[in-house]
Amino acid sequence: PYPRLRALFTPLGRYIKSGDLAGFDAALAAGENEFVKRRIYLTLERGRDITLRNLLRKVFLAGGFEAAKEEGAAPVRRTRIPVAEFGAAIRLGSKTEEGRLENDEVECLLANMIYKAHFAYPRTIPPSSRTVLTYLREETEADDQEQNLMKGYIARERAIVVLSKGGTAFPGTGV
Repeated sequence: PYPRLRALFTPLGRYIKSGDLAGFDAALAAGENEFVKRRIYLTLERGRDITLRNLLRKVFLAGGFEAAKEEGAAPVRRTRIPVAEFGAAIRLGSKTEEGRLENDEVECLLANMIYKAHFAYPRTIPPSSRTVLTYLREETEADDQEQNLMKGYIARERAIVVLSKGGTAFPGTGV
């Protein structure tokens, strides 16, 4: 029913869902004038955090399962993931040609993901913008509760990220 809005928001939703940082940045830049005019650019910029979370979630899922300690036990996802694996995914996802991403930079991004909380509709968004963002809410499956984007901690000595077990490593995604 709203083809201009669909043209603006469909790429953003698709890139958020797939964890494509370069695509999200390009779609945000392409619609920047319209987003600024509608006063939602800064709000949409927060979508990059969710895009990054979805990219990091893919690394977690690709890590597979740990070997079962007991015979017949349910498989458990690998929760200790090297920072280098996340760095490689971020480099590929953002399509940077600047060379190697430093471990400190990757750790900084991961620490922010662990620290940051998000809301489905932050209280600072004007009511008129809430209706425009409904599409993005459906695409990113956000809920109305405050929650971290990632649960875990960084073990700097061993250069690994230890993520939460039991389906709570990436809240709101079931993983």
